[in-house]
Amino acid sequence: MHSLFMSDEFVVAESSPEDMKIASIAWGFQLGFALLTAAKAGGQTLCIWRRTGRISGYTFMVWLEIIVNSVLGVLSWLYMDGIIPPSFAYFMVAVTLWCIELHLLIQIIVNRIALLITSRRRITIIKWGSCAIILVLNIGVYCIWIPARLQVTQTYINVNNVFDRCEKVVYLLLDALLNFYFCYLVKTKLVDTGMTKYMPLYRFNMSIVFVSLSMDVLLIGK
Repeated sequence: MHSLFMSDEFVVAESSPEDMKIASIAWGFQLGFALLTAAKAGGQTLCIWRRTGRISGYTFMVWLEIIVNSVLGVLSWLYMDGIIPPSFAYFMVAVTLWCIELHLLIQIIVNRIALLITSRRRITIIKWGSCAIILVLNIGVYCIWIPARLQVTQTYINVNNVFDRCEKVVYLLLDALLNFYFCYLVKTKLVDTGMTKYMPLYRFNMSIVFVSLSMDVLLIGK
């Protein structure tokens, strides 16, 4: 039975000192934001628990996203530092965590949209439609990205070079559509109807959307 761990068949370029410095800085920012986000989520979770006596699906997704994102960040840094060797096991775990993270991010946005839509049919279409799109991307990553990282054949590597950018473009478009739709709903259903207290929420989300999409564009163009 073949071992799932380090094999001489895996040929992976070592990370340069410059790469590790950039990765360490990025990881440091991630940990800092993770702590701030966890503190904010903790306060909101406590308020929801006191008010309803239970944990909502949205709260559960937020906490699971924080945990998955943090674990994936640690594993990625350890891999780049050479502490975790390249292996089928590592790539499978990394992709699985990434798939969970992607689904959670999209469904968190959909959950926020659902608060502003009265049509259950529309929100069902948005929820399952976005889930189907992400699922197709996930299957592609399992079937293409992992063999490419394991360098099974040059064909997989070449296909992955194209698929990787296509996958990021599809996610960028889906992310943009959902986020801008949420901002549109906040503006038209809340702010424009006289509830100006939601204007800071609208402006904050527009800023976050711009930052998020800018990072997606950088990943596509790398």
